[in-house]
Amino acid sequence: MKQASEDADRKQESVPVTAIEAIAAVDRLAITGEPGGGKSTLVNYLFVRLAQARLQAVSLNDLEGWRGQKPLLPVRIILRKFAKWIPDATTQGQAGLVWDYIEAMIEEKKGRASVHDVLHYVRKTLETEGGIMFFDGLDEVGYGQEVHKRDVIKQAIMDISGQLKKAKIILTSRPYAYRSTDSWRLPKHTFAIVNLALFNKDQIHTFARRWYLKVGKTVKGWDDARCDQMTGYFYHAVDTRDRLFEIVRNPLLLTMAVALHSRDNFLPHKRAELYEKVIELLLAHWENNIVRDVEQLDVEQGSDAVPHLKLDMNKLLYSLSRIAFECHTHQLVAWTDDSETVDISRGDLLVALGQDFGQEMAGLIIEYIQFRTGILQGKDNQTYAFMHRTFQEYLAACYILEQERFNELILERMEHDLDWWQEVFLLMAGAAKTRRASTIRDLVEPLLGGKQTVHDFSDERDFKTLWLAAQTLWETNYRDECVSGHKETAALYQRTFKQVYDCLKQGMTATGQWKSEDRATAGKWLSRLGDDRRGVTDSGHMAFCPIAKGEFWLGDGKDDDCPQELCQALDYDYQLAKFPVTVAQYRQFAEAGGYQTAKYWPEAKEAGHWQEPGEVKFRRDDEWRKGMPELSSRFAYDNHPMVEVSWYECLAYCRWLTDLFRTREVGNQEIAGLIQQGWLLMLPSEIEWEKAARGSTPSKLLYPCGDEITSNCANYSETGLNSTSSVGCFPGDKSPCKCIDMTGNVIEWCRNTDESYPYLRDDREKVNKNPGSGRVIRGGCWGGSAGSCRCSFRFWDDPDYGRLILGFRVALVPSSVG
Repeated sequence: MKQASEDADRKQESVPVTAIEAIAAVDRLAITGEPGGGKSTLVNYLFVRLAQARLQAVSLNDLEGWRGQKPLLPVRIILRKFAKWIPDATTQGQAGLVWDYIEAMIEEKKGRASVHDVLHYVRKTLETEGGIMFFDGLDEVGYGQEVHKRDVIKQAIMDISGQLKKAKIILTSRPYAYRSTDSWRLPKHTFAIVNLALFNKDQIHTFARRWYLKVGKTVKGWDDARCDQMTGYFYHAVDTRDRLFEIVRNPLLLTMAVALHSRDNFLPHKRAELYEKVIELLLAHWENNIVRDVEQLDVEQGSDAVPHLKLDMNKLLYSLSRIAFECHTHQLVAWTDDSETVDISRGDLLVALGQDFGQEMAGLIIEYIQFRTGILQGKDNQTYAFMHRTFQEYLAACYILEQERFNELILERMEHDLDWWQEVFLLMAGAAKTRRASTIRDLVEPLLGGKQTVHDFSDERDFKTLWLAAQTLWETNYRDECVSGHKETAALYQRTFKQVYDCLKQGMTATGQWKSEDRATAGKWLSRLGDDRRGVTDSGHMAFCPIAKGEFWLGDGKDDDCPQELCQALDYDYQLAKFPVTVAQYRQFAEAGGYQTAKYWPEAKEAGHWQEPGEVKFRRDDEWRKGMPELSSRFAYDNHPMVEVSWYECLAYCRWLTDLFRTREVGNQEIAGLIQQGWLLMLPSEIEWEKAARGSTPSKLLYPCGDEITSNCANYSETGLNSTSSVGCFPGDKSPCKCIDMTGNVIEWCRNTDESYPYLRDDREKVNKNPGSGRVIRGGCWGGSAGSCRCSFRFWDDPDYGRLILGFRVALVPSSVG
């Protein structure tokens, strides 16, 4: 029997790497990331570092993956500008289009006389030596520039990629503009896809600590004790407030949050609230600069009239909000001619501000912007831009909310381009102040267009509106809004929540138009809104499937590890959990002090993996930890199987669960009664697992789900989810005993050691037999091939190993077995 780490299928398990390292390792790469996730910052940082290295012979050895590499010539193309430059009538994209645009950029920067020599150098270097070409921001090529230009850009990138075989080609985009169904998506077999992960708690802590030390000391004059105190406050808030943690995982929002906290000792509960407070901070900073300039008669930076501005900041905010809305409506309205390279021209800004302040005052405001950056930043005498696109989206949301027909206004625009306006929609819901619950309802219900059941969703747009509705309810904590209102109105608001919730819950197990990816997405949003399925998130309600004693076919004879035999070793009835143990269920164990209870860990202690006062350290741990492993975002959903746990941790959970059921303070009283009679909860043996997967004689099923497997019936590599999925969202993955997710999702730990067949119920099943010896693992997983999903497929792994493909489920057995 092979160890899991030796199997090529298991090597598909994802190993996190830095974005810089990924770019160094892969020549063709598409990088996706959420708004504010750092895509453009990554491009700009690497662009500058490479340019410095070429000009000044600076070493790249401090960049992960770049040690010893020569500095590549970097070329950056901002796709929203490239799209504006492309003639509207263009229908075919070729490499020549990219070269012509590079020529235009060179002419703009260096003048016509320099074009030939510079272009020749750039092109020759890229073709002969290699280099790196960044195409930044595919999502910013929207309907305002005609969506068809994304297809043109794709064709051009593919063509130039074929020419520049020695160069790296890197594309960035928000995920919603780079889905598998989009015609402009680059071929996955050519352009690998990586997603910029959000920060984990360690990264958040590191950033905050460095911020407070740097800013606290140099700007605020804090001593070490004050810096440590503020850092500690921030740590505690992030560690104890789940919604704050979700907010500050985003790099941009984290930066804003620590800035607010260091200034006002305030931390937000919602994303829109964070934008609101940051804008208040920026406006206050702007206003204070004006006052300070007046007091100091600081006239040398600009016109002597500038310091005497007396601005109504609320009026200015409304004006900026309207400008943001107009920019977003026209896909950055400022591009009035081919020479424009920024978001808002001086002429357009003068007209927009003039509507509220008059032309003379508008000119003074613009002049002040030139020297005091804020929400709107001046780049030179003619060009201006919002500090980040997310601020433009938030301000546009604020403007729309001020309008009488706010929901019609946003929905009309979303009808033209749902992707482009979805962030504005979300921020509108989050920014609502008065009549908050009714405002959210007035946004969500029309968005769904009367869809009440899963049968009403038939195409990609329908699914996208459902995901957006779910995200809106989650980000605004709408469920609590419903409860806090008047009884009659609360019932009305709860109807909206129930409409979305029921569609998600039904969609998880729907067929027809609901494909694997759709069901998996529904499961994720159900998790965030609170999955109420019995036995999924509460350990005390864990559901079990009974399996009768008797013979069954063990193995299928398809390889040496799985010879087929009629197994008669199971001479007792037992039960197996319907689902793998979920993240939420395992968290209950950790939060109940499971890691600190010594009686759950004798084997781990003997093997040197557990120590007082309740700490563990396994193969993948850099240091001792006091609780469950921190999961990356795509595995951390409450209704997904728990992964990255060692065999010892699974054993400890089973012992804690037995104690929990002994208290009888649980939902599943039937199981509690059996525990009172002496039955035990433990990991299944591999024959208990295989009989549950295949069924009793005469069944010779190849897979738990049947004799055939498809990407729509189980979560394995061909399904393409590249992660775990909510338990039960593959209704076809049901074994004869009605256990779910035995074909795919996660491989599962068994209690017995890895011994050859014939299977004997000997000391191989004793958990205290040589605690460090390898243990059997069974079942298919999201990263495994169809072959590894067979009922009989056997592997083993070291008990101190936790993997992203490896989870467990619980067996209930008579005391005679334990």
